[in-house]
Amino acid sequence: MLTSLRRPRTFYKGLLALALPIILQNLITLSLSMTDTLFLGFLGENEISAVTLANAPFFVILLMIFGFQSGASVLISQYWGKKDLSTINRIVGLSLMIAFSITFVVSAVCWAFPRLITSFFTDDPLLIRLSADYMSYAAPAYLVNSVSQVYLGACRNMEDPKSGMYIMCIAMLANTGLNWIFIFGNLGAPRMGVQGAAFATFLSRVLELAITAIYAWRNKRFPLMPRLMFRPGKALLSDYMRYAAPVVLNETLWGLGTSLYPAIFGRMGADVLAAYTVAMNVERIFNVTSFGLSNSACVIVGKEIGAGQMTKAYDACDTLKVISFLAGALSGVLLFFCRWPISNFFEFPESTRAILRTVLMLYAVRLPINNLSNTLVVGILRAGGAVRYAMAVDIMPLWLFSLPLTTLFAFVFELPVLVVFLPIMVGETVKVLACLWKIRRRGWMHNLTRDIL
Repeated sequence: MLTSLRRPRTFYKGLLALALPIILQNLITLSLSMTDTLFLGFLGENEISAVTLANAPFFVILLMIFGFQSGASVLISQYWGKKDLSTINRIVGLSLMIAFSITFVVSAVCWAFPRLITSFFTDDPLLIRLSADYMSYAAPAYLVNSVSQVYLGACRNMEDPKSGMYIMCIAMLANTGLNWIFIFGNLGAPRMGVQGAAFATFLSRVLELAITAIYAWRNKRFPLMPRLMFRPGKALLSDYMRYAAPVVLNETLWGLGTSLYPAIFGRMGADVLAAYTVAMNVERIFNVTSFGLSNSACVIVGKEIGAGQMTKAYDACDTLKVISFLAGALSGVLLFFCRWPISNFFEFPESTRAILRTVLMLYAVRLPINNLSNTLVVGILRAGGAVRYAMAVDIMPLWLFSLPLTTLFAFVFELPVLVVFLPIMVGETVKVLACLWKIRRRGWMHNLTRDIL
């Protein structure tokens, strides 16, 4: 396994140049939601739990946006290897139109019927009220976010990850300051509580879009061509639907499935949901290398395929698999030893802290497998055009195994949290084994580019 790490220095230099800004950008993005959690933690368990429930449908929106990014990246990374900026403009325009349209519908429903939606996740009247208050303010933020994220994702797939990192850093700092102002009513602003957290998120997203628009207008490396962006053509539209649509469907179904976990844990008790909320945000931060490596893998492998270098692409796959597993193992060890100070940071009852430490321990054990899983599905298989197989192995263990057993353990057998989480971990392992089997067989890489006039 370690022999796969014997690569030229230029390979690691290129990987680091790609992955590090993406990792930092993802860390900043996650910090936006973690900031809300930290500030609301000073208000109490109910506020944290309410925001978690309210964010469940928005989490699906974010994954849909990521689906459009990732689906477009299948084509963008290969056309970038071919240096075809005209076709990339068409792909970006098509992604923007579809992402904005779908996000508009979902955001409008969340804004118009917040109580109806949050009542699906809990039957607690207080949580429903607080969740609805947050949702009605936060819904427009995700509509704004869809535009900036599609564009920044395209830049990332053209080996320009730093722009997104800088823009998200500014948005994170703005969101932190606005949280302090509107949640607690500082600097003369009204004390808004959970509504303040949502309002701060909206304002920071507007700022993010404004900076992105200015950058896009002045970006000479990837000049926008409006006359091409909204004229994809039949051939490219066919390719997009064939290779990007399965990825969007993949992320949407995966998002819907994982968004049901808060509903399960929410009905196990406010203490379980509060512990799950904190653990989920912490795990995402410790798993930040996964996003960077998986996206870098897609760019590296896709670029080699688009340039016709299949042997180099396969060699890169072997190296990226090992690196992602080792990076996940390191993150898991760090999380395992940090679970006590993390649990003591929050003003929770000791029983809730005990649940939190248990969940963090399980996440620490899962991190190496989860890291490898993301690189295999999001990075390697999608870059090679095996999007339908990637969708199957990503969705089926979740919907056919993890979710049913988690529900059964929680509601029928009423088992402890430790046992309820086990199906989630087993499902991830099954996914990895199926991906490794597919990759070892070879023959799944395809050059998807064509000459489009």
